[in-house]
Amino acid sequence: MGLIKEIPPNLVRKIAAGEVITRPVDIIKELIENSIDADSSKINVVFENGGIDRIIVEDNGSGIPKEDVEFAFKLHTSSKIDENKLFSVPTLGFRGEALSSISIVSKIRCKTRYHKEEEGTELILEAGKVIKKSPIKFSQGTRMEITGLFHNVPARRKFLKSPQTEKRQIVTVFTHFALMYPSIHFILMEIKNGRQTKVLESPSRSKFLSVVYDVLGADIASNLIHVEGNAGRWAVDGFVSIPSYIRKDRSQQFVSVNGRMVRHSDINKTIEEAYGSRLLKGNHPIIIVKLEGEHEWVDYNVHPQKLEIRFSASDPILFELKELISQTLDASSELPKLDRKKAPKVKETPEIASNETTKIGVAKPVVETTSSFTQMSLSDTMSLEKASKNSKLPVAAEVKGGFRILGHIMKKFALIEKDDELWVMDVHASDERVKFEQYESMKNRLVMSQSLLSPVRFNLTENDRSALIEHLEPLKKFGLEISLGERSEVLVHSVPVYFDQDITRDSLKSLLLDFSAYVQEFGDKRVNTPLDSIEYRVVARLACHGAVRSGYHVSDAKIAEILKNLMKCKNPWTCAHGRPTILRIDLGTIESWFKRTGQ
Repeated sequence: MGLIKEIPPNLVRKIAAGEVITRPVDIIKELIENSIDADSSKINVVFENGGIDRIIVEDNGSGIPKEDVEFAFKLHTSSKIDENKLFSVPTLGFRGEALSSISIVSKIRCKTRYHKEEEGTELILEAGKVIKKSPIKFSQGTRMEITGLFHNVPARRKFLKSPQTEKRQIVTVFTHFALMYPSIHFILMEIKNGRQTKVLESPSRSKFLSVVYDVLGADIASNLIHVEGNAGRWAVDGFVSIPSYIRKDRSQQFVSVNGRMVRHSDINKTIEEAYGSRLLKGNHPIIIVKLEGEHEWVDYNVHPQKLEIRFSASDPILFELKELISQTLDASSELPKLDRKKAPKVKETPEIASNETTKIGVAKPVVETTSSFTQMSLSDTMSLEKASKNSKLPVAAEVKGGFRILGHIMKKFALIEKDDELWVMDVHASDERVKFEQYESMKNRLVMSQSLLSPVRFNLTENDRSALIEHLEPLKKFGLEISLGERSEVLVHSVPVYFDQDITRDSLKSLLLDFSAYVQEFGDKRVNTPLDSIEYRVVARLACHGAVRSGYHVSDAKIAEILKNLMKCKNPWTCAHGRPTILRIDLGTIESWFKRTGQ
């Protein structure tokens, strides 16, 4: 007998199903697409434990005819395609793999009633086999309930991420469909402790921007620019964020092609390139863009989950899209005005409602500072300030240890003389290292916090809130106390005592979004080193955002204080992110620049 054997049909189906269904969100995506294809005007999605334990997708669409219900779960059966339509598919589903794949790796209870029939049908399947089929009373539409995902494929189940991570994937896909189909009423619910709680809802809307408000919140909606026009033969409609309203990740980028949720890195990259010098490296805009064109111009059949596509001629499309976005950004001089009459009022903290950069009121520290880092004495500080005021010329500030502060350049760097060396200090990076080691020295006990005079409120997306909820305790341990308000609201009640006194609402929000972006990208990856841990990331981000800001004027007294504490650090030469804090140039090097070597 030869070495090559035929794979049993049941194993073949499991392998094929594993390509289509890899995690709970794949099931939800496929079922929502079926609901949209069935002309549903309302779609409810319910999940439990990140969708691992239970998923329910219910719609009021056309339903499945009684005679077709069982047949719909067989492999490669579909009502949406024939041989002549393979490259011109107007529907979202067409491969005939979704329902079959779901049934192979889970338990399904399907209830449906076709709009032309008086009686509904219930079908129960397990591991692809029909357990029960019976007539029932049911309203028009379809209800799919999926439980026991991968119960018969344990190798797949062990690769699932945490429930919070799976939930964020579900929210992302749900958000995409809600944004791209504003005429459909979408509701997302989560089962917690046996009860259903609402996560997101997007009522049927006539205006695209109103849906953005419902799903992503007023903060994002009020910082978008409308993009409308043509990219070659493709119609473009959607929104991009103003250049000053950006993120550190691409989690808020949604692109659809003919209503399909797609991953097309070239489209996203092209839109980002249209920002040109408006966008700093490592920053990403919010993108909500729909492309509509003839189905013959695109191939949808290049990925088992229909996530990737191929254009018949992509270069002209991308070039025209870049030009359209660039021209729109050039023409936009102010933000679009969100219609607040129909939108619920957003609570703002009175002190900061009118200006994002207004300093936040801070109450006295809850606990006295007992850090081992010695602060600069009052007499030292006064002597430096007095010297600066009384002298008509710049005075080199003397600091203990043989340092002389010569001045600072570009509001970023300090020039310091030390023996036969010139030191160039990055003020922000140095202060960040000091604060990082201050936090590190407190890691086995609570970091002292300072209460804000009034809670600072933000409206964040559901995924950003979810990332913070997952790590409230480590954040609180390091002095950042956060609570959840109504709807998408997050409240900050206190900040670490080491935070710079010039902290603003904008910098606080940047801190939260920065941490959220890290959690969403890396939060579920295995921790191999202390540098990968959530605790380390909390400390690093708090240190970065709590340090003096680059580009702001810093007094010689403050520079002296930072330098003094920096020299007491275990690792004074790099910040928490690995950037250098100080560059040291010896006298010989400087003399060589001026051809004075040997003199």
